[in-house]
Amino acid sequence: MRLKIIVFLLGILFVLCSGSVSFAQEPSPSPTPVNYTLPYPGLLPGHPFLFLKEARDVIIGFFTSQPLKKAEFILLQADKNLQASYLLATNKNGKTSLVVATVTTAEDYFADAIAKMQAAKSQGIDTRDFTKTLIEANLKHQEVIGQVLVSARKEDKEKIRKQLERAAQFGKKLQSMLQK
Repeated sequence: MRLKIIVFLLGILFVLCSGSVSFAQEPSPSPTPVNYTLPYPGLLPGHPFLFLKEARDVIIGFFTSQPLKKAEFILLQADKNLQASYLLATNKNGKTSLVVATVTTAEDYFADAIAKMQAAKSQGIDTRDFTKTLIEANLKHQEVIGQVLVSARKEDKEKIRKQLERAAQFGKKLQSMLQK
């Protein structure tokens, strides 16, 4: 009886201590994620009370008069919409039909943030730090739109691909602005 217990324990010890040898290929290195955090969007498109949130955002945007603050607020809206599109795209029982519209809205906001930043710059406001923030946000937008593209429905892929190309163009524009 004692011998059986010792053999059993040695067998378990042997199994736990022996490592399995695997000759699998090394995974290809994935691109480094952009260190820019998108905010939680709150209510997602399709929610019955979303109009209240949108009304609040319009009012806040209307009363924000400083051009750089307005650009920052608009960038926040772009980021929230992009995160909402990602959540819609990855939620299998969500409203995937809204993904394209939400990505497009995010990139429309992003274009508006660039325009407001240029307006602030034309008024003599130093926008270098915000331009750098926009560049990082743009890289994150490209990363997330790529993820949305992977999980999108077949019929939406081309429209999302166009938004990804649009985001890449924003990135080039921002890089050239930073050079000036």
